[in-house]
Amino acid sequence: MSHKTLFTSHIATLLFMGLLVMLPSCSGEGNKFRIQGTITGAVGKTLFLEHQGLTAIEPIDSVVLDERGKYKMGGAAPEYPEFYRLRLEKQVIPFSVDSIETITINSDAQSFATGYTVEGSIPAEKIKHVWLAQLDANVAMSQLVQKYDAGKISYVDFASHRDSILQSYKDVAQEVIFEDPKSPVAYFALFQQIDGNLIFNIYDKKDSRIFAAVANVYDTFYPESERRDHLYNLALRSIAVVRQQEKAAREIAKVDSLSSPEVHRIGYFDISLPNIDGKEVRLSEVAKDHMTLLSFTTMDTDWSVAYQSQISSLYQTYTGRGLRIYQVSFDGDSYVWKNRVAQQPWHNVRDADGVYSSLIGLYNIGSLPALFLINAQGDIVARASSFDELRSLIDKQL
Repeated sequence: MSHKTLFTSHIATLLFMGLLVMLPSCSGEGNKFRIQGTITGAVGKTLFLEHQGLTAIEPIDSVVLDERGKYKMGGAAPEYPEFYRLRLEKQVIPFSVDSIETITINSDAQSFATGYTVEGSIPAEKIKHVWLAQLDANVAMSQLVQKYDAGKISYVDFASHRDSILQSYKDVAQEVIFEDPKSPVAYFALFQQIDGNLIFNIYDKKDSRIFAAVANVYDTFYPESERRDHLYNLALRSIAVVRQQEKAAREIAKVDSLSSPEVHRIGYFDISLPNIDGKEVRLSEVAKDHMTLLSFTTMDTDWSVAYQSQISSLYQTYTGRGLRIYQVSFDGDSYVWKNRVAQQPWHNVRDADGVYSSLIGLYNIGSLPALFLINAQGDIVARASSFDELRSLIDKQL
């Protein structure tokens, strides 16, 4: 064999070896999704790419934007549809990724979360439609709360307008859900919140069917997905709550049929949750032989400050006459909750399940806040629609 042939053979071997070395790297790049685009007016600001998991938001990548505003980021392609977001300071743009794909998102710093455009992903474009509908509903709700807090509208008008706002979003969401229940858009639309309230209530008979529709297709198409497990667990919880409601109704009917005056019952679902110190506080112990205000709320909303001010006023007016207050917060963030209730003298507990709490179903809570008045005999005598109504009811009872 000539030196030329040996040299050629050697070069070919080196090239082949180099190709083998490069293949894993190429394969690794191939298993990633890419997000790219331009964000104008954000010189020196950091753009973050984050994964929106079921229980936490996880950082994936980030880039400091220059004068051109161009960015290019990515992450490992998920096995099943997953949700991500771009974040610029406090503004976010949500989107989904379900394969190895390249999505282009362009926007500007001022209207980052509302004025963006999407290319390369139909689900991401549809999520934008749902996202903007949800933002519009939240803005409308915030304005409505301000009017009510300022005394410009009655509670009846407030409730009517609130229901209309929620229904406007629900109409948009239901359209995309039934169009394709297995799409990540359906899952996204199902779990959006307006002013701290889930729009679709898993404990509502009609809404539970919508959950079931999405759960069934996730069980079929994404059986190993953790989001399938999430939907399945919610469905089981819904069934358990319905059974508990039916059992309680039977027990109450049975007790009511007994003639003995010695038979004692409570006409509400008992609650036992931890207070700020981690100690379990039971509603039945607080309410025993006392008129009790049962409040369901959340601290991290526009209306919470005004609402807590009203609760404080009730406490100052009626606690000397025997009224007790048991307040359940559905805050996911324990830090926010603890800071807000630390100086409150009434009973505050937190349900870590948040808006997925079974109490939502047991007490048929369609929206927060919700107020129930329990008399000294252990019966719910009213579900108050306003604080004026509540004061009138307390005055009659005490």
